[in-house]
Amino acid sequence: MCSLVITIGRLLLLAMIPVVIILAVCDSAEAENWMDVVASVFFGVFFAGMFFYARRVLQ
Repeated sequence: MCSLVITIGRLLLLAMIPVVIILAVCDSAEAENWMDVVASVFFGVFFAGMFFYARRVLQ
């Protein structure tokens, strides 16, 4: 049961990464000032870092 929860959690994390990257790219493409671009890149890197940290912890 526990391994099933961990597997589902990993799949959800994997599915979130491309979504976050696409949202960051689309948001920065429509950004009117550079602060929006910086914020989008920051959140993209932040979520990617969280993903790799969670992946390491779950293994």
